[in-house]
Amino acid sequence: MNSTTGPNWWKTLLGVTGVIILLWIPLMLIIKGTTESTLAACAVSVFLTLPWTLSVLFQPCSLEMDQREGLITYRNLLGLVRQVRLDEVTGFSSADMSRSTSKIRILYLMDGRHLEFSTRNLRTIDDLEAFLQRNGIKYLGHEWSAFPFKKFRYRFHPK
Repeated sequence: MNSTTGPNWWKTLLGVTGVIILLWIPLMLIIKGTTESTLAACAVSVFLTLPWTLSVLFQPCSLEMDQREGLITYRNLLGLVRQVRLDEVTGFSSADMSRSTSKIRILYLMDGRHLEFSTRNLRTIDDLEAFLQRNGIKYLGHEWSAFPFKKFRYRFHPK
């Protein structure tokens, strides 16, 4: 049994629009030509544009769950495809970020990595949660973050 979750196109469009705006701001500051505007452009690029662009382009936006093979396959906006076998997953948690209504599920892998799946990029993550529970993956609990001031601690990460 396969289950697929596609991109949340409205939020993805909003994210890409943000990338364009955040790329435009440093460009306009550099065109101004003063030293202060160039330094401001560098600061905007490093602290806003780069993190926002990476989060939009590299977050999973398409998800396929294969029951028979025990695989989770996900793609990002750049088309990069990654697969995770269910025997590599030690558990998952739900998470919230302040000032966000997005649902987030964090998968903890045996090799110490963790994967975040969110309704910011995916249409729904309820299918993912049902798939994990159906396959006996342990629910570890709930996490909270005051992003951007406090990132996830991944408190269920095995030490």
